[in-house]
Amino acid sequence: MTIAILLGFSACGVGAVEDQPKTTQNPQSDAAQAAACYGFVFQDTELVPGDCLAAEKLPMPQYTYRQTNTILGGEDTFYNFVDIEVIVYNNGASSVIRSIVVISPNLKTPEGLSLGDSTEQVIKLYGNNYVEDGDQWLFSVENTCLAILIQDGLVAGIEY
Repeated sequence: MTIAILLGFSACGVGAVEDQPKTTQNPQSDAAQAAACYGFVFQDTELVPGDCLAAEKLPMPQYTYRQTNTILGGEDTFYNFVDIEVIVYNNGASSVIRSIVVISPNLKTPEGLSLGDSTEQVIKLYGNNYVEDGDQWLFSVENTCLAILIQDGLVAGIEY
């Protein structure tokens, strides 16, 4: 069920999402202001969407599968670990991190957020400067995005 929920995430800054900015008095938390971009460190490997990645830098995944990317051409490789899934796009010349999906409540973001946390915790950690698109709260820093799926007032999904 978690995977189906996370597949519903949309990309930051696409289409109508840009037309729905939330304005606030407290734009970002201290942690969010300090971040140059949204990324993740997993077992001593820094993962930032948009960065090139050599697969050998990743720890051994629980399982891996590949899928043709019909929109961009090339191929997506899904590296599934116990706590996260890393999706890497390969166009033949380079491999680029496309997405990082937190799939376990045992793992926290660098700022301290985990699945099951309250919306109050999201605001405490990331501030109020987000775009709301349905059940998603989209936070952007530089060219990176953090999408947080909110259901019943709790964090149900986290995707970079």
